[in-house]
Amino acid sequence: MKNNVEIQRLRIPSGWSININNFYEVDPVEEFIEYYYGSVLIGGSNKIMGLSFDSRYEPEGTPNGYFILVMQKNEYDKNGKIKAVTVLDIKKTKEREDFIKSLEYFMRTGKY
Repeated sequence: MKNNVEIQRLRIPSGWSININNFYEVDPVEEFIEYYYGSVLIGGSNKIMGLSFDSRYEPEGTPNGYFILVMQKNEYDKNGKIKAVTVLDIKKTKEREDFIKSLEYFMRTGKY
C-alpha cells in the first residue's frame, strides 16, 4: 500500500468505540483499489446507546463497488456481554462521502 494515504477522518461522538478501522481517505478507483480488500472497513459500538455498526466494501477490490453500512441494536446481559444483535438498517452507496455522512449521522443520533 502507498505510505502517504491517511486513515479517513471522521467525527466520532463520545461513547463510541471503534473496534476496527481499515477505512482510508481514498476513493475505490483503480489507483487505490488495494485499500478496498478485506472483510471490514470500519466497525464500532456504543454501549450507552446500545448500538453498533459494521461496514464493508463489495465486491472486494473492485472499482465501482458499494460501501455497505450495517446499523445494529445490541442487547446486553447483566454482565455487559452482548446477548442479541438486531439489524436496524443496511445502507448501500457507491459514494464514499455519502457513506461517511450516513455513518456520522448514525453515530451522532442513533437514527438511520
